[in-house]
Amino acid sequence: MSENWRANFNKIASVSDQDWDVMVRRLQKVKFKKKEIILKYGAVENYISFVNKGIVRYTFLRDGQNVSFNFHFPNSSFSAYDSFLLRIPTEYQIQAVTDVEILRISYDDIHQVYKESGVGNTIARKIVEGLYIAKVRRELSLLTDDAETRYRRLLQDWPELVKQLPLKDIASYIGITPQALSRIRRIVL
Repeated sequence: MSENWRANFNKIASVSDQDWDVMVRRLQKVKFKKKEIILKYGAVENYISFVNKGIVRYTFLRDGQNVSFNFHFPNSSFSAYDSFLLRIPTEYQIQAVTDVEILRISYDDIHQVYKESGVGNTIARKIVEGLYIAKVRRELSLLTDDAETRYRRLLQDWPELVKQLPLKDIASYIGITPQALSRIRRIVL
């Protein structure tokens, strides 16, 4: 399993060889092709996942169209966490934007890690705190920043990966039409 993720976990809390063995036994490496659905509308989320390679997006349906409202890039975690915690069907889906490789841990397995690993709870809590902070920052940005600022931030944070995203997905993510994004791109680029 990826030593890259052990290094990421070590940034959160020192992971002993014994703790790593407890976790790595339960991590599954899974690959999805571009446009493949990772979590369908109405399904119950059973995993917390970590992006090794590629980009995933969250979408919801509006007027029969998928609208992108979140992206996750390499070295980030993702989950339909409300569904994961409450064991309820999700109202959105998660899809591979590019070919994707993820590591994931199931609901049952993460509870085993909590029991068997001294740092498992700490790492899981910090991952969830990171998801929450990203959510709040995104919401605040949508409420306080203009579209050009949101687009510039996306370019700043993920310049190479943004080149792989369809313009319609970027536009829906920053809350504007593709035509408005074209005008912003002429200004910014």
